[in-house]
Order: sequence, then C-alpha cells, then structure tokens
Amino acid sequence: MLSVFEDQIVQVSDLKKRMKYWLDVVRQTAPVTIAQGGKADLIIMRRADEAIHAKILEYARLVARFLLEQRQGAELQVLPWYKHLKTDEQEEFMAELLHCFSDMVQTGNWQGFAYLLQDWQATAESNLNPELLAALEAPHRPEEYISVERPVVEV
Repeated sequence: MLSVFEDQIVQVSDLKKRMKYWLDVVRQTAPVTIAQGGKADLIIMRRADEAIHAKILEYARLVARFLLEQRQGAELQVLPWYKHLKTDEQEEFMAELLHCFSDMVQTGNWQGFAYLLQDWQATAESNLNPELLAALEAPHRPEEYISVERPVVEV
C-alpha cells in the first residue's frame, strides 16, 4: 500500500521481521511509513532527503512571507534589500524568484535558489554604493578578468 507521500506503508511487525529489507528500500528508493495500532504516523527516510525537505520548507516560508509583505505594501522584513533594486531589476528578480523556486521544489536542488538570493542581494547592495556601481558598469578589457570559483554551499 502507498501513503500520501507515495511511499510504502509497513506494519511494525513486518518491519521487525524484515528490517534489513525495509532499510534497503529506504536507502535505495523512497521513505517508508510505519503503521502501528491503526496509525501510520511515523516515517523512516534518509537524512539527506530530510535536509533537502527542511531547506525547501524554509525557503517556501520565506517566499510566502516575502510575497505577502510585498503584495500588502508593508515594510519588508523578509528580503529587505529588495527595495534597493531598480524597478526593472525588481521585475526581473520576481520572475527569476518564481522560476527558481518552482525548479527547487521540482528537483530538490535548493543551492541554485540560495545563489539567486545572494546574487540579487549583492545587486541591491551595489545599488547603494554609486562608486562600486560605476566601477562594475565601466567597460573592462577581458584580459583584466580573473577566474573565480563559486563556493559550494553545504547543508
């Protein structure tokens, strides 16, 4: 039987009898819901999967609060730097935010979403510094560029 999470439901007695089998199922395919006494309220899942779900939930709450504040015209508590983006940048950010959020929910890869927020925050902060903005927008020669590796964000 499958649960709402599309995982298998196993009775505690079967879990005890075939513990290795059910742990292999969790490691190789999907979480397993444990049923006992008519309740299926426990789940076994990989820690890495739970970390991904927790991060996605954290970002979902952030996006929901941001969109609500932004729609209500309230002072932004979430992503307060958004107000420092230029109008066209705000529109571009909103489009990228929703697209990237949708991708994150579909794929479970939240790092791209974290980078998006970091990049746009840096853009907003650069808008507050006219000297930095002028330097960033000034024409440069490709031979002046240096390569920089993007750091890996860990859970």
